[in-house]
Amino acid sequence: MSNPYLERIKRLEDQLRKYIDMTQAANKVYTCDDFTGYWPVGSAAVVVAKSKAEAATLLKEKLDQLGLEQEEPPTITVLDQSIGHARILCDGDY
Repeated sequence: MSNPYLERIKRLEDQLRKYIDMTQAANKVYTCDDFTGYWPVGSAAVVVAKSKAEAATLLKEKLDQLGLEQEEPPTITVLDQSIGHARILCDGDY
């Protein structure tokens, strides 16, 4: 005879594993506001990638494509998506 409680726990564990796999595979949102743009005013970018390393690579490729090669690698920051909030990337105060 099977135990319905153990079966329910097993189903919940399977659902949790699927959720964890899904969230780990999902893209994250990264921001950067310290790269040098065309003019000496603030510049900002948003990058969607699976990891910080991928975000840095994608940003470098895009900046290079635009002729904005950087002397120093820009800072990549992951955007916390667990809570609602706003992040000002560039407020014009320079």
